[in-house]
Amino acid sequence: MQNVLHLGTSIKSNIKIVSIEKALTNPKEAIIYTNLNTDYELITNIKYKNGNELLYMYDEGIKMVQNETVNNITEFDSNVIFASIDLTNKLLKISTMSNGIFNSETLVKIIDLNNNSENDYKLDGTPRSIKAYDSKIALNLGAEVHFINSNGWLIKRYSSSQEVKDVTISNDIAGIIFKDRVEIIKL
Repeated sequence: MQNVLHLGTSIKSNIKIVSIEKALTNPKEAIIYTNLNTDYELITNIKYKNGNELLYMYDEGIKMVQNETVNNITEFDSNVIFASIDLTNKLLKISTMSNGIFNSETLVKIIDLNNNSENDYKLDGTPRSIKAYDSKIALNLGAEVHFINSNGWLIKRYSSSQEVKDVTISNDIAGIIFKDRVEIIKL
């Protein structure tokens, strides 16, 4: 048998939680949590919830670090096209399902982190992009944008004759970004 050396790129993401208080008094004990993820697990977003829970999204799911314990919140199957941890105390997972040769249906699933209850919103077609902020979600479908709340209720539907390039949202207003202009709408 011949020994073979495989060369290539390996992806590895790590999380370290540092206590500022301990860093000021005893820097050697400042790191209060270290998570060495397995190879090929790429962390894509990190957010603190409720001051002491670290929620992080990686390419295959969402996990939470609470009291130095890692809990697997959800995993992504092959149908998941978008996900977000940017909602307040909720997370967002968007999946597509084919309902015919040329048609697809999109299921927006909003999961409450406190009690694991779920709210759903269904739409025809596949979003090109999503934005989530606080309790609002913008689903960009191209020439149409659906704005929903974190309970899965439609707040506003915006239609345009021109392709929407991007969307930005806040609690009360949204910016619809086109190739040559930006339109501000009230939610």
